[in-house]
Amino acid sequence: MLSLSGRALQRFRVRGEAALTAWRCTYRLQLGPHLDFAGARELVPYLRDLGVSHLYLSPSLQARRGSTHGYDVTDPRRLSEELGGETEFRRLAEAAPGILLDIVPNHMAASDESSYWAEPELRARVFDLANHLLLHAPGILLRFH
Repeated sequence: MLSLSGRALQRFRVRGEAALTAWRCTYRLQLGPHLDFAGARELVPYLRDLGVSHLYLSPSLQARRGSTHGYDVTDPRRLSEELGGETEFRRLAEAAPGILLDIVPNHMAASDESSYWAEPELRARVFDLANHLLLHAPGILLRFH
């Protein structure tokens, strides 16, 4: 058993020491309106019997209301309330042998549900490509039509 420490592991620590399970076989679960963290937890005994060592979960950060895929993130700082929030995620993590979580940092919803989109200053900083390139790649001439 390999144990790790650090801020990221401390936040989602579910059992005394964080432990990594040896990779053997993953099983991907598409979470959404028809399968949340609690529903995934109910599948764990069956999947464990099949030899699955890790659940590969679709994006689980806070997405637009009614999202069927999770790639339209509105708040990358929180787990999806519609999927059960942090409490249900922790219960799933305690039951599952291991979890691989799909996180796509560049998938943000262009929606007022996201404070990054709704607030003009944040929108310019996060979504404005010209602003980003001017800050991070000075000297490049950009022409947008």
